[in-house]
Amino acid sequence: MVTAGSRFLSFAALAALLYGIPVDAQTGRISGVVRSAGGVAASGAMVRATNQSTGATSRATTAADGSYTVSNLAPGAYTVSASLLGQRAASQKDVRVAAGAAVSLDLVLQPLTLEAVTVTAMLREQEVKEVPFSGRGTHLPLAVHAGPGPVRRLPRGGTARSSGDAVRLGLTRRHGALHQQSARARREQHLWRGGRQRDRPRRPGQ
Repeated sequence: MVTAGSRFLSFAALAALLYGIPVDAQTGRISGVVRSAGGVAASGAMVRATNQSTGATSRATTAADGSYTVSNLAPGAYTVSASLLGQRAASQKDVRVAAGAAVSLDLVLQPLTLEAVTVTAMLREQEVKEVPFSGRGTHLPLAVHAGPGPVRRLPRGGTARSSGDAVRLGLTRRHGALHQQSARARREQHLWRGGRQRDRPRRPGQ
């Protein structure tokens, strides 16, 4: 016959057993080393372990030797990522963590690749005419757009087309001379050689 006293003792024994289990035995951890593509230890990298079921994230920072440890992780599948300024982030999905287990995971950061940037100058036609170009100046392959319409890069030495107030000008330097071609005024050609201008229409007041 089970008495109230024996029932209380059983409950007390079970509670003592549960509370006596260390926290480390209920959770797991992930540790490893983060390096660059050249094998150099990545010091100060941020490591994140995100539980794929709950979304909970734990963080750690790598030491001087690139080592890290993310502790107190509930059992489950994790996505582990490492990031460092100037490097492309590295990540690993489906990292399984079990209670009381330690998982080893090394990550390698890749260098960032620089992308080419195209600079487009946007000027009015009158502003382009007033720019003091020199035949000895810098080589100038430009795509210039004024007014409405999309900006389009012109082929070197090509002819521009106009739409309304939009005039696209192709500026190139050829044999020491700078040519300007415009569909709006194709009969006008401005030739600069050594800073001199020929056949340039006079503006009012000149």
